Amino acid sequence: MSDRRDSSGAAGGTGRGPRGRGSRLSELQGYQETVGDAVEEAAGAAPLQAEGGRRRIVFEDLDVDLDALPEFSREARALRRVLQLTKRLARSATEEACRATALDAALAVVGGDHAFFVARNGDGLTARGSRDAAGDTVAFSDLKAPHDEIAAVLETGRAALLGGTDASRGAVGGRAVDGGAVGVCALVGGGSDEALLVECMRERGSHAVVERELLRAIAEQTGIALATVRLRGDLADREEQLAEAGARAERLNRRLGDLLQRRTLELRETRAELARIDAAEGFATRYTGIVGRGSKMLALLRQVDRVARTTVPVLFEGESGTGKELMARALHTSSDRSGERFVAENCAALPDSLLENELFGHARGAFTGADTDAMGLFERADGGTVFLDEVGDMSPSLQTRLLRVLQEGEVRRVGADKVTRVDVRVVTATNRNLLEMVGVGSFREDLYYRLAVVKIRIPALRERREDIPALVAHFLRLFSETGLPLQASDEALDVLFRHDWPGNIRELQNEIRRAGALSRGVIDLDGLSPEVRDSRPGVPEIIQDPMAHLEGRDLRSLVEELEVQVVRAVLDREKWNITRTASALGLSRLGLRKKIQRYGLQRPDFRTHGGVRRKSRKSDGLGRSRGTAEHA
Repeated sequence: MSDRRDSSGAAGGTGRGPRGRGSRLSELQGYQETVGDAVEEAAGAAPLQAEGGRRRIVFEDLDVDLDALPEFSREARALRRVLQLTKRLARSATEEACRATALDAALAVVGGDHAFFVARNGDGLTARGSRDAAGDTVAFSDLKAPHDEIAAVLETGRAALLGGTDASRGAVGGRAVDGGAVGVCALVGGGSDEALLVECMRERGSHAVVERELLRAIAEQTGIALATVRLRGDLADREEQLAEAGARAERLNRRLGDLLQRRTLELRETRAELARIDAAEGFATRYTGIVGRGSKMLALLRQVDRVARTTVPVLFEGESGTGKELMARALHTSSDRSGERFVAENCAALPDSLLENELFGHARGAFTGADTDAMGLFERADGGTVFLDEVGDMSPSLQTRLLRVLQEGEVRRVGADKVTRVDVRVVTATNRNLLEMVGVGSFREDLYYRLAVVKIRIPALRERREDIPALVAHFLRLFSETGLPLQASDEALDVLFRHDWPGNIRELQNEIRRAGALSRGVIDLDGLSPEVRDSRPGVPEIIQDPMAHLEGRDLRSLVEELEVQVVRAVLDREKWNITRTASALGLSRLGLRKKIQRYGLQRPDFRTHGGVRRKSRKSDGLGRSRGTAEHA
């Protein structure tokens, strides 16, 4: 080791001579140059180690041996304070604590009277923290350093000495002469928008390049600490938000679990109740797929149950959306043919040629593209049930072919010569009045009586409102299986109960599906469509509970509402025939037209009149079609 020390000492004796204190501090990193005999004399006692021809201070021993380095004690103490500052900044929990630590360290290491954190405030400057040598807060107005020079530091990011000319800075040993710098400023690191500033009020020209570099080191460490504190704060906020979200999810899961358990229990109770009702009614089959056990639904199920085990054709009549196909399937399920196929076809959905091919099949070569023989629905359903929906839309030629199937039990494919015997039960449905169509000749009379051996009318939903709560609960459970469990508020249930439902069960199902998609688990009034939410009560509801509908209204408006309902119902029944409607209501034709105009009643676009398809005509403003004297 002595050899290395000697070689280093020889290098130091090159004749350069000692330098100023600021220069010595800049050379402290490697001690590439020694400083005369003072260092050599202290080498035995000072915390120096020779390594690779260079002497280094052992920083771990600075607290014990700083006095052994009289030439470097001030700079070494400054470095030690910077190291201590780094440790304190790393332990700071808040931005305020970081700034306070940095201000104290800047005053102690750099030396001065005031220390500030300065940031831009519009076109001016503002302080984000301040200290004096006594640890008290300093007013920003006491800052004497030139604001334009501070702004330049904020803009360029370069540390600077403040209050002196370029020629006067670092003139002697890196220290400004009298009249030189009175402050030192450095931009805070870590992407911050503020600067750390120290100024001396008592001694002019007290700062030098060495203090500028020290302050820059402190500012950079402070910026890193501030960025770390912000990241810790963001992390704590994220953890808190995550904990809150987890707690909300846990609460929601508990609520959903409770709701699902209640719905499951309700479903079991409902099924048990339906089973008890069916047993009490003496039904041979449990109609679990049919929702609702009101008086009208029970009467309907009694009819279905009585004819289920027979082979007679059944005609279901009712408005669109009342569940005619559902009742036909229930009829098939409870019959002796339940083990065979149930085949359904909508006669209004296909043109005549396609419908004929679908029902009866075709032989190979019967038409272009018929490469093979194909069975029709009647052959595929042999032994089972064929359900023909909207049978009133069937053309006369198809009616004739269907009549032969019913009479002879024979089917002939399109383009074939031979016939095939089939054993099928034919169940049909229509939303039209087939008997009226028979009267005008648009439906075969013999076919009608073949199809309507047993005629069962399915009531509209407005005629069996007692089943609406059960239907709503059923659809809520059904749609809950694909998303959040749903429930309906009492106000929404009340509105759903009062609505007339011209589209019947299909409209109710679509309304619940729509409201469920727009709600967050609970369907309220805002989730219902305007048509349902703003619907008026019908005549039976007003008569049944007039006081409930009179609340908040006067007698005149209630009577007018009744009058609107009655006039519209009679107009629809008479197909908007003004003469018959006026006679049924006891009004003159002119009086009826005035009421139509007063209440803004609009004539629906009837698809048929007397079984014949009609084209829409322009209205004259009173709901009448021009060119006719009998119809409005």
